[in-house]
Amino acid sequence: MLWAINFCCLAVGEASTLVFFMLGQSNMEGHGLVDGGNGSLAWLVGPSESQPADWPTLDCKAAAAHREGCDAAGANISALWSGSNWTESPNVWVDYWGNVGGTWGTVANGPLQPGYGYDEGHIGPELGFGFALPSDRPVLLLKCAWGGTSLAFDWRPPSSANATAPVGWCWTNFTAHARAALANLTSVYPGYDGTYELGGVVWHQGWQDGGDRAMAYEYEVNLANLIRDLRTDFGTSLPVSIPVQGTSQGWKDVVDSRLEIIRAQYNVTTYLPRVAAQETRGFYRDYTETSGACDQVYHWNCNAESYFYVGTVAAQGITGLINGDWEQPFINTTIPI
Repeated sequence: MLWAINFCCLAVGEASTLVFFMLGQSNMEGHGLVDGGNGSLAWLVGPSESQPADWPTLDCKAAAAHREGCDAAGANISALWSGSNWTESPNVWVDYWGNVGGTWGTVANGPLQPGYGYDEGHIGPELGFGFALPSDRPVLLLKCAWGGTSLAFDWRPPSSANATAPVGWCWTNFTAHARAALANLTSVYPGYDGTYELGGVVWHQGWQDGGDRAMAYEYEVNLANLIRDLRTDFGTSLPVSIPVQGTSQGWKDVVDSRLEIIRAQYNVTTYLPRVAAQETRGFYRDYTETSGACDQVYHWNCNAESYFYVGTVAAQGITGLINGDWEQPFINTTIPI
């Protein structure tokens, strides 16, 4: 059964493929720069330091308790670079389904490495997520994302649509693609060995809803319904990992509708089982701190480090849920006086 999956107890060759859904809007698509100046992935693995030496490296619990910028414990960005080329994950494959010329289609498909963001010049959370998973079994990441989409409308799940129709077009397209892919995994994963298990869902979304007060205050109900409906369709014990929507100026954000998204993402962990939320505001880097990347507060300022850490903690959360040792920290959204 799904809750019996345990990474540490599985040897290579003994396990079926573990499949994860990675869902959301543009920050799941990914806008972290691969090549370029400060803030890019190439800069991070080069000789320059990404942040001052006194920035703390914090685990998920400490990152939620300390209201400060930080690095994610357990992340190893330097492992992505061999010295001459980007490193491919030996066991993780990506099927990225999203916006192709204005219609749903395959954006990219292949072994995990830098370049699976909204285009090949960018990364999303999938990179940190895949490299943070244990490497003792094959993994398929089914990534479905579309920029500028809301949970209130575009991803609106059936249980929310029962109150106010219609079902969101992103929900409809994702579930159709997921069912088709799971029915014929060799079509999206050439290395598929004939058996699979669903490992869980990563949900990284919320900017769109946070820009509208009504959508923000409906977000918790819609997110709870999304999780319940995912479990209705794909398994009642499906783990869900939520790296919170922390890109809006990180700890400096005082806009209540945006903080409400983070509150909702934490709150669902208090009454829905097997849901983990991770604090991410410490991974936000001001544009002036990197002197590069891009000046887009809604896209983590295109900082590759931010996206890598978001994926890293999402993997730590879902691994903890799978292994039964995740302890949910309190995520504080009050505004410091």
